[in-house]
Amino acid sequence: MFNTSVTFLSLAVFSLFVALSREVNLAFFLPVCFAFFVAIFGFGVGFCVCENACETSQKTKKTAKTAKKTLFAIAKRIFVANLFVVCFAASAYFFGEPRRAILIFLRANLLIAFAAAIFVNSDAFRLASMTTKHFKKLGFLLFFSLKFIEILKNEFAKRQKTLKARGFSPKTNKFTLKTEANLVGILLTASLFHAETLNKALKIRGFQMKFYHEKERFYTHDFVLFLLVFLVALLQICGFAVWFS
Repeated sequence: MFNTSVTFLSLAVFSLFVALSREVNLAFFLPVCFAFFVAIFGFGVGFCVCENACETSQKTKKTAKTAKKTLFAIAKRIFVANLFVVCFAASAYFFGEPRRAILIFLRANLLIAFAAAIFVNSDAFRLASMTTKHFKKLGFLLFFSLKFIEILKNEFAKRQKTLKARGFSPKTNKFTLKTEANLVGILLTASLFHAETLNKALKIRGFQMKFYHEKERFYTHDFVLFLLVFLVALLQICGFAVWFS
């Protein structure tokens, strides 16, 4: 896992130069490949010394299983995001600009792949809480938004189970519309109730708009990632190694 401050800074710099570029630089792939390597295998993989062959075999199997799981998680996120990217690229293609369509597709996938790799092992709530270190109001907005999305999701799942238990099957009639409207009203009422409950709980516990974070260490792979992103920025400014323009 990367240092949170390094990931935010690296993503901001990388996104800036990739999104504003008129061509795809070969150097753009360096941070992405390195982030994939660290996310899937971990930094320094293969240098672990075990006491016996059995322990080595078990750790190798565990590492391979974890690597496959991580790769699948990254691929899933990239695939979902590409459902929207393909639409934008296709619109440029059908308007007679195939080169721009390819450029949009490549740039978008570079950013998506980079973000998916550096944040693959990060929890959404943890990222939101760590954001408060640098952007306090934005961090709290993200954190409580995620919290209420989770609450509404659980509430919606409960109501769906209740409707199924009562034999409700949606149809194109007036009763279905009334039922769905009541469901939306119940969700709004539940969200207000949970908001008031959370507000009271925070006041009772003396919450003062502050999260207490664990100190994050700065590892070698954090330095390498930032160095590669800085190299990308430097090469892009100088205009070297253009692959597609």
